[in-house]
Amino acid sequence: MRSFVKICFDRHLARTYSSYGSLVCIPTLAGGVPPEGGRLWWNSFEWMQEQAASAGLYFDAAKLNALVAEKPAQAWAEPINSSFEPATWYLGEIWPKLTYCPKLKIRYPRCNFGRYREIHLGALIDQTALARIRAPDLRYIPRKLPKTFISSVKALAELPPYLSVP
Repeated sequence: MRSFVKICFDRHLARTYSSYGSLVCIPTLAGGVPPEGGRLWWNSFEWMQEQAASAGLYFDAAKLNALVAEKPAQAWAEPINSSFEPATWYLGEIWPKLTYCPKLKIRYPRCNFGRYREIHLGALIDQTALARIRAPDLRYIPRKLPKTFISSVKALAELPPYLSVP
């Protein structure tokens, strides 16, 4: 029997249902927080939804349209919702995860201990992140981006769709 997958979007939670009746909750896909907690997730969600639809996934049109109707005007300017609350989230930072080392071409276990994620040279930074960096009232300065990159973004007359980290 072929499994039919239908993704329905509730206001605050994305749920995946299959024809076998199993339910998998994916709270991070649609942010997992109520709108008053910020909708900074919107642009990532929109990209994932477009990619999934182009791959042939079916979306409940009524629920998707209801969600799209609440789209923020400037999602990149929404408040940041810290996923490290409650404190139990820090357990995930202590638990070892397999990390890839490109120099040695191996995976090894590593505890993150709250370190910031790496942004590799040549990584493409999306226009929405660039807009957030340029907004003076947001004071958004990612710690892993070079200061020269931040300065060059603030000096741009017009934002490109992507900008490569030098």
